[in-house]
Order: sequence, then C-alpha cells, then structure tokens
Amino acid sequence: MSRSNDESDESSHDENEEDESSDEEDEFDASLDIDSDYYEDLDDDDLEPVEQLMNLFLDVDVEVKRERRDFLEELAPLIADWDGDYPDLGDIFETEEMDCLLSEAVTCTNRRQDDPGKLFLEFVVSCGYKDEPGQDVGRRRSTAVHRAARREFFDEIVRELFKIYDKCEVNYADELGLTHFHAACQAGCKDVVAKFLELGVDPNLRVPESGNTALHLTQSAEVFELLLRRGADPNAANYMGFTPLHVICESNGFHDDDLAESLFKVADERRLEVLVDARDWEGWTPLHLSLCRGHRHLTELLLRRGADPNAAADDGSTPLHIVCTDCIDESELSEILFRISDERQRAVRVDAVDGKGRTPLQMAVANFLLNTVEILLDRGADLSIFVFPSASQLAAGFRPHLDEVFMNFKLRIASGALVVVERLEKEGYELDRAGALRIMEFYNKYQLWNKSADLYALLLGNEEFAARMKSTRINKSSLTLYELLRMAPAEAAKRLACRDYFEFARQSDFVGLPDTGKMIITTQLCEILSRRFFRRWALDCLQELIRHRLPILCCDSILEKLANEDLWRVCVAAALGQNQERDNDHKGVKTNVIIKRNDERPVRAKKAPKRQQDYVR
Repeated sequence: MSRSNDESDESSHDENEEDESSDEEDEFDASLDIDSDYYEDLDDDDLEPVEQLMNLFLDVDVEVKRERRDFLEELAPLIADWDGDYPDLGDIFETEEMDCLLSEAVTCTNRRQDDPGKLFLEFVVSCGYKDEPGQDVGRRRSTAVHRAARREFFDEIVRELFKIYDKCEVNYADELGLTHFHAACQAGCKDVVAKFLELGVDPNLRVPESGNTALHLTQSAEVFELLLRRGADPNAANYMGFTPLHVICESNGFHDDDLAESLFKVADERRLEVLVDARDWEGWTPLHLSLCRGHRHLTELLLRRGADPNAAADDGSTPLHIVCTDCIDESELSEILFRISDERQRAVRVDAVDGKGRTPLQMAVANFLLNTVEILLDRGADLSIFVFPSASQLAAGFRPHLDEVFMNFKLRIASGALVVVERLEKEGYELDRAGALRIMEFYNKYQLWNKSADLYALLLGNEEFAARMKSTRINKSSLTLYELLRMAPAEAAKRLACRDYFEFARQSDFVGLPDTGKMIITTQLCEILSRRFFRRWALDCLQELIRHRLPILCCDSILEKLANEDLWRVCVAAALGQNQERDNDHKGVKTNVIIKRNDERPVRAKKAPKRQQDYVR
C-alpha cells in the first residue's frame, strides 16, 4: 500500500466521482500507509512521533531476531520521551508482528529503567493495545506471556503482559503445554486466575512436561486459597512426586508460611485431608525438605499437623539426619524437632542409621555442629556405636568454593574439628590414633598449616594492619588478636580453648584487611589452636618410632621445635610403621629390628635368632 498525497490536484477528484468516493472510504487507512520516498526528503525531527515509529519499523523483518532487537533499541529513545497522544498500535502492527516484538522485549529485558524491552512493554500498555487474535488462531499458540512465565523473577512482567493479553475465553498453551492460566497462577494474578476459573478452566490442569498443577506453581497465598476453594487437589503429585506441600517446604520464598497456613486452613474448612507424610521420588517427606531449607515455622507446623519425625527416605535419611547434614549449626531446628515430638509423645530415634551406616551424631560431628552434637548427646545418643568420620566425610557439608570467600572459613573448620572432639571426650568417648589421624589428614586436605614467614614483618611493618589487630579482641576476653599472634604457638595455646577460636571464627570475618594479611592470620590461628592436639598425639608416635630410647622430656623438647605439619608427618610415619608390622605379622615374618640389652645401636637382620626373640620389639 502507498501513502496518498495530500498535495494532489483537486481537479483529479472532480474528474472521477467513483474514485473520489473510494478515496473518502479509505481516508483513515491511507493516512497510515508508508511511502519511503516521502520520508527520504524529511529528517526525523520533522516527523511526528508516530511517523518516526512507522519509519523505524519500515523495513523490519520480525522473523529475524537481530532486526527485532535493533528495532527495540532504536525505538527506546523515542518512546522514553514520547511527546503527544499515544497511537493505536493495532493500526501499525499485525497481531503476529506484535507477538514477535513483545516476546523479544521479554527476552532482552533486564528490568532496568532504561531497558529497551521494558520500555517497549510499558509503551504498548500505555497505548492501550489489546491482543486480538484472528478466528483461525487455536489454543496452541506461544505468546510473550509464556516466554515471560518461563523466566525466573519475571512475575511483574507477566502481570503487565496480562494487561495486553486480557482475553481469557481461550487458554493459550505453548508447545510444551504451559498455559496462560498456569502463567497467571505463577505470577499471582488473582483477578486473571478468577476469570479463567469462571470460564471453566480446570483448577487441576497440569503442565504436561512436569505434571505440575496450578497449586505447584503459585507463590501467592491469595491465589493458593482461591484455587483450593475452587476444587484444586491439595495432594496432587507431579512427576517427581512433589505435592504442593513439598513445593512449599522446598522453596526459599518469603510467603512459604502463608501458603502452608492457607493450605491447612482451607483443607480444614472443606474437610480435606492433607498428606503431611507424602513421599517424593526419593522418599522425602515435606518435613525432610522443610528441615533441609531451615524453615523453623514450617517445621513446627508440620510436626503439630502429625508429620512423622522418624520417616526414613529411600536412602535411610530421617529428619534428624537432615538437621545434621548442613554446615550451618541449625540447633534450633533439632530443638523444635525434639520439643514438638515430646509434646505429641512421639520418640525421636537419635541413633537411626541411614543407608550408609551413619547416625545423626556421626553426621553432626562430621559437619562440626557443636550445638547439635550437645543436643544429641543430652538426648542419649549412643557413643558405643559411634564411628569417627573419615577425612573425606569431615566438613562434607561445607562448600569451599562458596565458603572460602570468607577468610574465617579455615578457622571455622580447624576449630570445629577439635571442639567437637573435646565435647565427645567430655562425654566419655576415647579418640584413638586412627581418629586423630583422620583429623590431621583433614588439616592437610584444606592446608590448615602456617607456612608464612612474613607474619611478624607484616604486623610490625604495617601500622594500619597492626592497629586493626590491636583493636580486635578475642570474644569477650582482654586478649587482643595482635597480642595472640605475637605469642609463640606453645604459649598462645595455653591462653585460649578451642571453643574460644570456634566462637571467634563465627563472629569475625576480618573485614577490611588485605587478603594476604587475612590468610596469614587464619593459618597462624589454625596453628595455635591445634598445637596442643598435634603435640599430644605426636609424642606417643615419636616415642614409638625411636623405640622409647629417649626420655619423654627429650621427645617433648624435639616436638616443641616442629611445626604442626611436621608433627602430622611424625604421626603418619608411626602409622605406616604399625601397618608394616601388621602386614609382617599376617605373613608370619618377624620384625627385623633388634634391641640389645647393652643399649647398643640396633642391628638389622632379616630374621631374629631364637635366643634373641625376647628382645624383638
């Protein structure tokens, strides 16, 4: 179509009455026709805003992504400062063209104020544009609503789009079966959801690809309650076995408590049973998920609603195992679990064993959950069946790639490993050498050794750094961090207990210090706090290695000069010697080291003579 020339001779209209009549009928449409020659002679500043818009869209192929994106970016400055009345966009864009542009706007938006996609969407809404699909459009149709609904944190965009796609007579579904109804529920558009339900949409309609119903998708308590009152099934499970209650407990949303309250309130009113112990594809109940996410109120609500505190998942994990899995000491969760169970007279199995043979106590120790360890011991956890975790199991709940951004990470795990051992020993547990070596191997795994020779130079040479250390006190004691770091490790080890370091690590992250200084501080503190532990085990190991040929005081004097990493190597050497002796005993071979009565230097022999067997060690 070509734009009619307003400057044409009036005589041409007088010559043909029929043509004149035709021109009058098409006058409005012709005024919107685009003649590229007409615009070539004009600057954009000479055009009205609507004409500039049409000029920008002149050669755009909406089927080409790059051209759609370029159009939105070029249009952004114009619509950001739109001057004049808003145009009827239905006269400029075909329905399919607007669909493509809105979908592109959703794709490229980053929700900044000057974002081209966001500006275009707001402009279309301001123009009052409404989607008017043709008669041949079926229910299977992908729209910008579907595109936005599949993007995370785009609920606000979906709500804006429903001002455009406001026809609910047809519930459009995309190629994977997600419908406008599902999108409205997910975005919390209560009025739109109500309109769909009034027009006969099934409240239990599922998304084919996931099996989710509207209750699985919504995070709005109002929409959740509306769906329940309109007949939504509170126990419908998706393809992973998740019920709406599973989804609520698994989420980290701000409205999870409200959703759960709405679920139980409406279920009570309608006399519906909510399956609080429903299991997903891994055998997890909502209580497992609630504890895993750290939901205190939800956990209490589930327990008061009859959730089984001993329900075991397919891998044998009970809710108590879940509490002891995380690296964050959520002792309040275990307290809630025991307290509500006591009120309901349901005993919690503190020594339940999962599929890997682990008890809750073993997992709590492995993750250094001191408060939880104390609760389990107070609740009667059986130390006779306790097996100290391996080096690979220690701190398994920690995520070094995330936790190491905090420079107190190493201090937390170094002190945590020892403080739980102290608590176990206080209860009567006897740590053996194998357990001690596991802790030492853990220290080596995370390189909790002090290898820096620059500590004192750093402290003394940097006045600002030293001043910061002098102003930092260890918990509530009078001892400053500067004073502690200036002490010799042996002396410093006498000033504070492991628990003091553990509490200090939880409260301080050395904010404002240079990274090099933080690392030096951390490794030095790790060296100090573990000094007594390493000396204690290395002493026996050294005596064993030298066959007790030196007095204890001499051995202790030797160890005093060694760093913790060297003390660990002494213990490893002793362990290797023990293993060799066991292998020899198993093979029937006697040791080849002979200690003579006259304390001469031991000689090596492949086999000890019978008369000297009494001296073989």
